[in-house]
Amino acid sequence: MSRGTRIVLIVAAVCASASVLMAAAGAVFVYRDGMIDVNVQEKEAGGSYVHVMVPTTLVRIAIAFVPFEDHMRPGPEARRYWPLIEAACAGIARSPDGVLVQVDSADAHVTIEKRGGTLVVDVDDADAKVRVSIPVRAVEFVVRRMRPSSPDWGPRATISLTEVKPDSTPARATPRA
Repeated sequence: MSRGTRIVLIVAAVCASASVLMAAAGAVFVYRDGMIDVNVQEKEAGGSYVHVMVPTTLVRIAIAFVPFEDHMRPGPEARRYWPLIEAACAGIARSPDGVLVQVDSADAHVTIEKRGGTLVVDVDDADAKVRVSIPVRAVEFVVRRMRPSSPDWGPRATISLTEVKPDSTPARATPRA
């Protein structure tokens, strides 16, 4: 085997190894990020059944590209309660597993619970049975992305490391104690 052939084979082996390692690292990241699971079963005769699983990583990537425009901003009422919404998400993330909300009526049953780092919403009514599971970290991520910060909000609000003062000179963000 010539020297040139050996070099080409070594380079090909290194590239293949690097590709396999990158694919494995990506698979581990997607696995650790979790899945959003939606199940819908209609109760009528011949009713349809829909089961969709989406990697949370895919949702994070999609949200990063959502064009946030002024008409999409939360209204003044929602902005006022946004810190409470963020605090509730953080509290749910730290809380132990268990039922958060349960509503029973004559024709419907709704349960929202935290189970193993996942928020599970079960709805059972006369027409359909629905189950949605979403990792709590994903809920926190979406809430942070939708934060109605001013002047920036959406993706810019969560990735900006500086604050803009009214005189438009950037200042370093100070860490909280």
